[in-house]
Amino acid sequence: MQHSAGTWDSVEKMWNSCPYTKAVPGVRIANANEFDEQHATDLGALWLEIPTVRTVEEAKEAVKWAFYPPMGERSSGERTHAYDSVPGGYRNTINDNLVLVLMIETLDGLRDADKIAALKGVTGLFAASGDLGNFGGYKQGDPDYEREINIVHDAALRAGKRLCGPSSWISRPDFNCFQGPGNHMDAPRGTDPAGLSARQFVVCLQNHDQIGNRPDGRRLNHDVDAAAFRALSTLLLLAPETPLIFMGQEWAATSPFLFFTDH
Repeated sequence: MQHSAGTWDSVEKMWNSCPYTKAVPGVRIANANEFDEQHATDLGALWLEIPTVRTVEEAKEAVKWAFYPPMGERSSGERTHAYDSVPGGYRNTINDNLVLVLMIETLDGLRDADKIAALKGVTGLFAASGDLGNFGGYKQGDPDYEREINIVHDAALRAGKRLCGPSSWISRPDFNCFQGPGNHMDAPRGTDPAGLSARQFVVCLQNHDQIGNRPDGRRLNHDVDAAAFRALSTLLLLAPETPLIFMGQEWAATSPFLFFTDH
């Protein structure tokens, strides 16, 4: 949400569209404030990231609105019903389960890094690789840039908190929390489809990727005889899954599909 044109309405729709995924809902908002933090948590966020934290006072605001009393001052409002059956009750357990990560991106933030890391409720510090260079004037690899990163590193370790960074830093010593593409991790990909109904899956005999990436744009009916094509089409339409009919497939179009290769 920090750099997004999305709204909390769109966030709610995205999170509600995949209730059984193994990933947890999380969001980076623009700054520490009651409105955004309570919208995020009421909609179900379990990971809350606050960027550009410049002072310990800003960090205290982040904690204040992220947690219910006695840790903070989050109020009880209408929230997602996805957590109605949480063992022990959502209200009684969320203070222990919410992950709050504060991003250190400025020279002011570096000055208060130890105080920020020491706050109860802060799960980790994020060494913002891009904006520390942006605000500090140094690029990655410069000695002064690395000193800035070490300030965040040391503050997190002294406080016993998570040390977070971009996924490209997965080999950096002591970093144990990363942001970025999942292909850098060993985490399982996708969601187990067991228990989902067949109608929730889409099946096809051909699609634009398969046909359009052929040098000559040949369709399936160019490669099999008419009887086989009719039999395959019948099986597709009678299958329990939702059928995808590729453009022109319904009348066995003979024109090549050169969507990707027509150049």
